[in-house]
Amino acid sequence: MDLNQKIEKCHLFYESAKAFKDKARISDYSVEYFKDASDKYREAADIILNDILINHQLDNSEKVKSKSLVYYYRFEQYDCLYGFEYKNGNYDSAIEIANKGKSSIDKALDTIEQNKMNIDASTMEFLSQMETNWKSSSISICIKQIEPDAKKAMITGDYIVAFDLFNQMLKLQKKQYEYTENAGLEEVYIRIAKGNYIGMSANVNQAMAGLLTAKIHKETFSFDLTKDLLGHLLNSLDLSFKAFEANPEWDKYRAGVEIIQDNIQTLLRANKKNWFEYLVQNSSNPYLKSIMQMTDNYYYKRQSAKLEIEKNKVKQLVVIGGFWFGIFSGLGLFLLQVATSDITWYRFIIFMFCLPLLFIVIGAFILRTTDGFKEENFLKLIELTLKINLKGLKALTNKSGDLGSQL
Repeated sequence: MDLNQKIEKCHLFYESAKAFKDKARISDYSVEYFKDASDKYREAADIILNDILINHQLDNSEKVKSKSLVYYYRFEQYDCLYGFEYKNGNYDSAIEIANKGKSSIDKALDTIEQNKMNIDASTMEFLSQMETNWKSSSISICIKQIEPDAKKAMITGDYIVAFDLFNQMLKLQKKQYEYTENAGLEEVYIRIAKGNYIGMSANVNQAMAGLLTAKIHKETFSFDLTKDLLGHLLNSLDLSFKAFEANPEWDKYRAGVEIIQDNIQTLLRANKKNWFEYLVQNSSNPYLKSIMQMTDNYYYKRQSAKLEIEKNKVKQLVVIGGFWFGIFSGLGLFLLQVATSDITWYRFIIFMFCLPLLFIVIGAFILRTTDGFKEENFLKLIELTLKINLKGLKALTNKSGDLGSQL
């Protein structure tokens, strides 16, 4: 096999490895492709190292190019192997592999930097293009050196550590995203970097949500804590949707959306009495409204109607004013009818005695309907009202009986 055939064989391994890696990144169900990609990159590097670099026909420029590619293929070999180990939960092994990948890509960049003055123009042009891509890879592998520890912290519930690590990763993701845009890389790389940056922002919010959840479980219940927790979950949901829009072929973002929606529903079910306040705080958030409808559509409609009245002062005035106008008009007409009727004097006294109690019951029903009154207190008030009513009627009956006997 001559030199050109060996180079062609190496290129075929590279193309095959790249295709496997693209498949592996799409879904966690395709994680085995990472191992296949790693093996192909390793074979490509071995061909250059064992078959091409030993060829005495290579000039210095070709040797520098080949040596750089060996380091780059080694980086890809470790990068894909990292993906395989990380997705399978082997976090300690993943960190070791990420460190090897960082070392390999640094050597590739150093090889270019040290030989810029010793290679021909065409090789320099090729390596300059590679250098632009490899600098982005150098940032991405730094993120992967931190990622397994952040994942372990989330699993063990050490949310403070997870929060700090995710913030470190977020800074690196932002750096990589800005680099890919400014360096003019292919759109696919910009899109991936953007999706990773947005997804990492969602992870930061998820870590904060975990922190707040742990705090709620350990301390006395606080509405402010659940409000903040809901805010971070909604931010995570929004960012996950945006990350999915940037990379719609990646299942991990769609799965993230479903997990966060479940977490929000769990929070809402446990804190239904706070729905109105949640809506006030997040009145413009479309995700909260749709999740509330999925959780309890009837209860959501009641709180939404209440919020609409609260926001619209004119409507509030019309509703409340119309209600009381109707009550007093009806009451006045009723009293007029009573006054002009042939009702006996003791029945009139009983009626006037019960009237205030009637208002108490009506008011209690109004408060209960608008959630301004807890169910337990509402029942107690009704019970107390009925007791007063019965005692009052009994007293009136006794007095009426005594009066009748005296007459």
